[in-house]
Amino acid sequence: MRGTKRRKQQWGREGEERRGEERRGEERRGEEEEGRERREERRGGEGGGERRRGEEGRGGEERRGEERRGEETRRGGERRRRGEERRGGERGRGEERRREEGREGEERRGGEKKRGEKERRGRGEKERRGQGGEERREGEERGEERRGEERRGGGEERRRERERRRRERRRGEERKGGERRGEERGVERGEERRGGEGRGGEERRREERRRGKEGREEERREGEEGGGEERRGGEGRGEERRRGEKERRKGEGRGGERGEERRRRRGEERRGEERRGEERRGEGRRGSHGPPGLQRPVRSSLSRHYSSSSVRRSLGRYVQTRLQRLNSKYESFLKMRFPRFYQLYHTFMEGFKLLFHDAKEVQRIKTKMITSGVQFQDLPYRDMEKLRQVRRDLIKAIPLVLISIPPLANYLVFLMMYFFPRQILIPQFWTPRQQVEFRGVYHSLRARHHWPVIAGLQNTGRRIKEGQLQGRLLDLCAKLQSGQHPAVSEILAVRGLFSKRALAIKRMKADHMRHISPLLFLTPRLPGFLVGRRLNSHALELLQLDRALARLGPPQLTDSEIREACYLRGINSYGLHINQCREWLSQWLQVSSSLNDRELSLLLHSLVFLSANYPTGSSQLRN
Repeated sequence: MRGTKRRKQQWGREGEERRGEERRGEERRGEEEEGRERREERRGGEGGGERRRGEEGRGGEERRGEERRGEETRRGGERRRRGEERRGGERGRGEERRREEGREGEERRGGEKKRGEKERRGRGEKERRGQGGEERREGEERGEERRGEERRGGGEERRRERERRRRERRRGEERKGGERRGEERGVERGEERRGGEGRGGEERRREERRRGKEGREEERREGEEGGGEERRGGEGRGEERRRGEKERRKGEGRGGERGEERRRRRGEERRGEERRGEERRGEGRRGSHGPPGLQRPVRSSLSRHYSSSSVRRSLGRYVQTRLQRLNSKYESFLKMRFPRFYQLYHTFMEGFKLLFHDAKEVQRIKTKMITSGVQFQDLPYRDMEKLRQVRRDLIKAIPLVLISIPPLANYLVFLMMYFFPRQILIPQFWTPRQQVEFRGVYHSLRARHHWPVIAGLQNTGRRIKEGQLQGRLLDLCAKLQSGQHPAVSEILAVRGLFSKRALAIKRMKADHMRHISPLLFLTPRLPGFLVGRRLNSHALELLQLDRALARLGPPQLTDSEIREACYLRGINSYGLHINQCREWLSQWLQVSSSLNDRELSLLLHSLVFLSANYPTGSSQLRN
């Protein structure tokens, strides 16, 4: 069985090999037949290509001949066109030339005619003028010659003037150098004299003074001689000019009114120039030497250049400029690298500047009060307000200064100023945004006491026995509680209760006074008698401020001053329009101008009456 399988496998392989050889033989025969067919096609294609190339050569020669003939035709047409254009241009140029010649001939004939007319008029004018014209021309020629000589002389004069100035400059430098050396020698000899030379040093000093005086006299005489020569030379030149003017006027004769006016103006200009030149030369001589008897005293060169006061001033200016330059560079660096810290730094620097300015103002006001004997109530409004504000700022800043005295405590102060600016800093160190924000906070704290003050007035009003005044006070309190703004007449109608009765400052209860104290930003955490005394003094100060403001006139205040005045008197002016602030301030002044020193309690209560419901009503009273 196994042998049969092997034989079958061997016969299968042999059959496959024979079939493969047959396929390969058939493929070779097919390839040979295809090669023969391609060779035959190639030989046939070569003969056809030769025929095609011959036909293409003949066609190309015909095309080239046609192109040559077309090119020659085009060239001939181009030559004919250029010839026609050239002939047309020549004809046009000829016509233009003929027209120009005609115009030139007409202009020439017209010019000859005009010249003939001018010559005829000139001959007639010459005949009319006669001898006078010839004399005038001769005079003009002589004048021109003289002016040329004067110009040449003027150039020479300017050259001499420059040389003279150089000589004076050199003499001045030499004189200053000699004075400086003499002063230095004098200083050295003085030191030697202080070392113990005695009377010999005195003789030398007198001899030096005498020699210096002789040297200065000799320099002055030389300067006067040089100035006299220059003055004489200038006078001679002026005389020559005047003689030339006379001769020119004689030769001009009857030259007409216009010529005379022109010559007169020229003469005045020339004389003015001479006068100005002489004045400049005289000023130069006086500046360098001065006339005899009026010489300026020669100051000591060393005292001028080396005095201690001038050295201190120049040194101070130098240090100041250097510090300003360094400060500007430091600020630009902070602004670029640390903008938030730069804002804080800039605010502090501006605050110190404002504080320093306020201190100078206070010093000026105090000096005026001492020297002129002016009392506080007689000061102008702005001076009174400055003193009041600076005093409050110092009271707030003194504890901070005391805290920063121990070593390294200033860093703690800086941290406190950064994290608690409203409680620690004074308004000069607040930013504009902090100004509005912090004042709003302070006003909200102040407005919390409006309701307790009105409630205390109601309780006191119920105990009043006078029925009319009691009714007016209770009606006023009820109007405030309902959110209405009272009129000035309604406030003044109850003024009798605030002078001697239960609502006077000395008769008010301590609790009621402690509710009024925050309205003026005063602390209520003090004994009752101290609270009353502080309220009385601050109310009197506020009344004096109102009187000074009434003398000045509210229209004289700026917008910022109006807002500050309204904020001090109990209203948050930073949330109102400026016209509303002016209206409210006028109402306040109507009330305060009607009060006297015994009615200060009503002025304090007006902080609530006028500001509680202005302008549209207060939420503090209704809550």
